[in-house]
Amino acid sequence: MRPRTAPEHVNPRPGRGPLSALGALIIILASGCDNVSWGGVDFDVVPPPERAPQPAEMDAERAAAPEIALPVDPVLFVVRNDAGGARMRPLAAVGAEGFTAIASEEAPDGYWRRFITEFMRQGSEFSLYREGHRTGTFVLSGAEVAASPGCPATAVATGSVEIAAGVPAEADFLALPEGSLPPALDPPTDSATRVALRSRNRQLGPILAERLLRARRAGLPGNWQAALAQVVAFPTPAGASGLAATLLVGDTLGPGLDDQGYALFFLATPSGDRSGTGLDTVYADFADYPVTGKSAPRVVDYLDWDRDGWPGFVLEVFGTSGSRVEMLTREDGDWARSRLLECGLSLP
Repeated sequence: MRPRTAPEHVNPRPGRGPLSALGALIIILASGCDNVSWGGVDFDVVPPPERAPQPAEMDAERAAAPEIALPVDPVLFVVRNDAGGARMRPLAAVGAEGFTAIASEEAPDGYWRRFITEFMRQGSEFSLYREGHRTGTFVLSGAEVAASPGCPATAVATGSVEIAAGVPAEADFLALPEGSLPPALDPPTDSATRVALRSRNRQLGPILAERLLRARRAGLPGNWQAALAQVVAFPTPAGASGLAATLLVGDTLGPGLDDQGYALFFLATPSGDRSGTGLDTVYADFADYPVTGKSAPRVVDYLDWDRDGWPGFVLEVFGTSGSRVEMLTREDGDWARSRLLECGLSLP
């Protein structure tokens, strides 16, 4: 209650003692009035503040909240090996039925601590994959819950890598727990074949891209080879290689710049030679930056994790101020992209 002094010319009514006044006050309060007078003094009745939850009660609420389930299928990780060392973080759970997100990006630290205990123990070994084939091993030395500025927490591990000869050491690799994926059916592509495929794809990429751009009435680049920011060969069940390509106009394949220009990302696979190139486009995404905002995809790598003959692609999609991670997979004959991580591949 907060007292407010009455004017001096108002006197308390005679014959009212404290007890009778208290009775009147009780009656007034019972009637729901919050402004009362007592003995010449006016009072405002203020309800007491709500009681703050006590630590024991908050712990009980957290204990009652359902725990986020840990993955059942093998966990796919990405390993970034650079001058600062090798670091690893989880991407998704993968299996015969496709992939599933591990947890929402708002998962509490307690979830990631349980995740580390189950999947990222010290001394654990992980198979490294590059372009669909095993290329080395990551040996985990330590893991913690960490976050990059402006990004949610996740599990991050450090360790050492052993890379096969001829494979670039400073790169991004996909990784799975040792022994969780059978060997690929086809042998790794030898260096001479890789060189030939790169040359073929840089010739065919602009031909396929031009048809896609004309169909969308988009302006054509002045220099096709400069616009072809990335071209990647990948295996298909037919035995011949397909290609994935990113073509950019007025942009670079990384974060930053502005919402001017466009990006064209597409997949082409061997089929009926309707294009005259031996390849047909099976997936295309055109981002007109003034309309959609910057969205420039880069193939991080691919892996046939369910051994159905078709790879799944991990994409890093760049915007003006960062990037996100997406998966591009083939299901029931169609290719589709799904968002996976909104904060990119940043590693604390």
